[in-house]
Amino acid sequence: YLLRTTWGQAFVRSYYRNSPPIAAWIQERSWARTLTRTALWAPVLALETFRDHALIAIPFAILLALGAVLVLRRRLA
Repeated sequence: YLLRTTWGQAFVRSYYRNSPPIAAWIQERSWARTLTRTALWAPVLALETFRDHALIAIPFAILLALGAVLVLRRRLA
């Protein structure tokens, strides 16, 4: 589905380029694993809370995910 659009293709390329080093970095640090698991609950809870308000929940979850990627990417640099 994502590969049908330019934005989706860019997202998939970015995911495969950035995810392995981020995952390795997280795996080496127990506090980072705990923080990551906790952070991943935020979009789930937001989506559940705003289940009937998708126009709010989806952008909120995307922003949370992008923020987490940017923070981790800065720490890896």
